[in-house]
Amino acid sequence: MARLPGSWENIQGLPATAYICGFCGLNVSSERGWQVNHNPVFNRIRICPDCNRPSFFEAGDKQIPGVAYGRPVPNVPADLATLYDEARKSTAAGAHTAAVLACRKILMHIAVDHGAKPGMSFIEYVEHLVNNGFVPPKGKAGLTTSGRKETKRTTKSS
Repeated sequence: MARLPGSWENIQGLPATAYICGFCGLNVSSERGWQVNHNPVFNRIRICPDCNRPSFFEAGDKQIPGVAYGRPVPNVPADLATLYDEARKSTAAGAHTAAVLACRKILMHIAVDHGAKPGMSFIEYVEHLVNNGFVPPKGKAGLTTSGRKETKRTTKSS
């Protein structure tokens, strides 16, 4: 990520704290930012020394933007890399259902890339991947069980 140009005004010195920047993903330590005192809790905004972007820390532990789960995966097609990045960013924002749906779409793309017909159901794509050796025998349960539970919950609340 390119460094945000410019400099922050009225910045304060803070006790140095290490964190993973939710923007650039680097493990950094920042002692620059702002603080709101509400004893005994401190809410702080810290400036990343690498990308120069602000991260908000509520009550010391909740970070906004959050840290994306996992790491970028090299050497994958651009459309899958975009979906995977979307899933990672969704987890950072606490949008876990959106992350699950993006990951399911990734599996569907992979199945089509490996010979499945477009327009099949998710379980048919999983079966295709399992039957063609792309999923370990015990891996199928994890791909189908949680999705079915989520779908049932969503269907009942609609």
